[in-house]
Amino acid sequence: MSIPEPIRGIWQKYRSFPRSSRRLIAAAVIGLIVILLAATGVLERIVGPIILLGLGALVVQRFVAWPMEPMLLRRTSPEVAYHLVIQLMEGINDGGYGFPSGFFFVDDTRSSDRRVVVNESVEWGSRLGGMFEGLSQRVDGPVGCLFLVVAFPLFLGAYVAEVISKVVLRSQIQIDISSTADVEVTSRLTVKTRGPCAHMLRPTIRRAFGAPVLPERIAGLAGMDPTDDRRQAA
Repeated sequence: MSIPEPIRGIWQKYRSFPRSSRRLIAAAVIGLIVILLAATGVLERIVGPIILLGLGALVVQRFVAWPMEPMLLRRTSPEVAYHLVIQLMEGINDGGYGFPSGFFFVDDTRSSDRRVVVNESVEWGSRLGGMFEGLSQRVDGPVGCLFLVVAFPLFLGAYVAEVISKVVLRSQIQIDISSTADVEVTSRLTVKTRGPCAHMLRPTIRRAFGAPVLPERIAGLAGMDPTDDRRQAA
């Protein structure tokens, strides 16, 4: 099904703006939609299903592994490919989302010569617990005690939510290394990701191990569609 030309034009115009401007536009549009839904009374009826859908999506993205297209490392033995993967994974981080941490470490207990398992580093517990403890040590007088009594359920709920979210949102990357039956030595990398930070690192892994993409001019001379993102050098 083709996209109507007016919608395509609006989308291309939107993509031409800087990233900061696109974020402001998206936030304004989402805010306007929320206001309209609240004014018409629709928001009250859909909040519950939206929350359940969001929780279901979090569970799915955490426990279901999403595979990437296999990547080939030509003239590279599985042993060398293993060390290349380790070098990339030991210092990798998402650089943006950052929750629970965005930094990963190699799980030696689950890794082998043909499989590298990388888990997101998680600092268990909650910063809110330390914040509440600090407040309780500095608050004095009946007004302060009343504030602590009122604030305790809020801090407790936020504490539990943060700890649970760290468990649900913790990411994992699994890379399986195998050899192919080609004439030259070739290693095949099969990557699976779980969790938001791991999903955000998929482009980084693809740039590191995937076949390089030909420039538009060279792709055109080779008879390939310059707009096709799948143009890759053999």
